[in-house]
Amino acid sequence: MVYSKASKSEEAEDIALTVLQKTSDKEIQAFACETLAIIMENIEDLDSAIYYWKRCIELSKAKYYGKALYTLSKLYYQKGDVEKALGVVKIEGYNTMSFNVARSHIYVGEGDLEKALSALDEETSIKKEDEIRAYAEMKFMRGLIAEKNNSYDEALDYYKEAMKETNNKTSIYWDSLYRSANINYKLKREDRAIPMCEEIIKTCTKVSNLIGTYDLLSDIYINRNDMTRAREVYKDAKLSDMEIIGNAKIDIVEQKYNEESEVRKLLKMK
Repeated sequence: MVYSKASKSEEAEDIALTVLQKTSDKEIQAFACETLAIIMENIEDLDSAIYYWKRCIELSKAKYYGKALYTLSKLYYQKGDVEKALGVVKIEGYNTMSFNVARSHIYVGEGDLEKALSALDEETSIKKEDEIRAYAEMKFMRGLIAEKNNSYDEALDYYKEAMKETNNKTSIYWDSLYRSANINYKLKREDRAIPMCEEIIKTCTKVSNLIGTYDLLSDIYINRNDMTRAREVYKDAKLSDMEIIGNAKIDIVEQKYNEESEVRKLLKMK
């Protein structure tokens, strides 16, 4: 169950930096910046991600303007700057489905679910963006709003639709799968949650999803009193450089695992 991801990300970062330094073609430079921005997002280096998305706009505004602004909005919000996050996706005469999604996400974060739903239905003026990606993000947001309203089965349906519209190399796929696993765990459907967690661990490179998934999977096994598997999850997390939880929780698992081992030994002796 151990999967290494850090080396692939580092290799991609090295290649993108080399391309950025050695080419004078602005389109190629912009693509390298996009690659670096996505890598920085995944490792949650927000300032570097913001820098590279801004460079994308400088190098190729026609291609990256809407996409970069949408992502910048998310990054500014992650940094706690609500005004900046809304500002970059509120441009007079320029609106996209992705901008609607970005505003909706902010309103959800601020606890205004009514505004969040309204934002998703606002008319768009630009059709040049990747509508498939934006449609998947819109489905995800509708799922998130349903989840916040405790309409869990409705949320699961939206997350499933979002995953169908994208693939397992995208953040929206991993976010949908992660939230689906959490809902299934909450609804005591652990047999559904476990394979979802295992898929995330195998395919995801987004740090926040990985940390949450390792923690969720360990909780499932702890609740099942399966300390052997809970212990394996911690080992996998450590080998993948994921600092998931405090030592107190790990100590409890170790203690229970050792107690179970002693019981097994005694049973064998009999």
